[in-house]
Amino acid sequence: MRGEIMYGWRGRIGLLVPSGNNTNEPDFFRMAPEGVASHASRVYWGEKLESSVEALQEALKHLEAAVIPLMHARVKVMVYACTSGSFIEGAGHDIEIIHRIEKLAGVPALTTTTACLEAMQVLGFRRMAVVTPYPDVVNERLRAFFEGNGIEVVSLETFDQPSVWAHADNSPESIYQMARQAYTDKADGLFISCTQLRAIDVADQLEQDLGIPVVTANQASFWAALRRIGLKDRVKGFGRLFEIEELPNASSAQWRKSAKASAGALG
Repeated sequence: MRGEIMYGWRGRIGLLVPSGNNTNEPDFFRMAPEGVASHASRVYWGEKLESSVEALQEALKHLEAAVIPLMHARVKVMVYACTSGSFIEGAGHDIEIIHRIEKLAGVPALTTTTACLEAMQVLGFRRMAVVTPYPDVVNERLRAFFEGNGIEVVSLETFDQPSVWAHADNSPESIYQMARQAYTDKADGLFISCTQLRAIDVADQLEQDLGIPVVTANQASFWAALRRIGLKDRVKGFGRLFEIEELPNASSAQWRKSAKASAGALG
């Protein structure tokens, strides 16, 4: 009888994955509760699979071409699963991407940075330590985006890898150690950026060892997608974020307006 039930009978999540990403889909499969399926379409990254402003901008030219075939999978939500690609143009850039997807697909959409902001809100982030695989020019854009949304970056450690493929080669152990280096008692949360990093493997352990909430790119993306399709599963082993059953009460835009107004008080 079990074999007769269709995949995704509780809900289907659509992934718009950068063409060089090897981590996002496996992470979503691992976190999926019974009856939830993920289906992916690849967003062409251009000839150079590098973490640069130019490559990230190039990928967005191919967004709609990836949305169209994903619509055929009858997904209930679409996720642009690229952290840097959705913060590269500054605060509000992720909302512009969401509008592009929703206009074409006719289903709710989000980006990884949208999901991360929502996760940071419900977990009470105000000052965060950050781990990334990016070169400095992209890290500067990350800092501008999150601080533009009211969350101060108090420390940042990076693998400093231009190659997108190199991001996937970082072991969970090396990510854990980098996170320990980034940690400071000034931070009330830890953020591990990039859907190519295998960070879900260490999120739970880092929370236990550091005593602060941890948000990772794929963890937050899956949590926010799951909640958007009305599912409240408390997925175990990937951090305390999944204990929270609801998205932020206010819309993302309303929260950002409030956050920006209070950003000067972070001090």
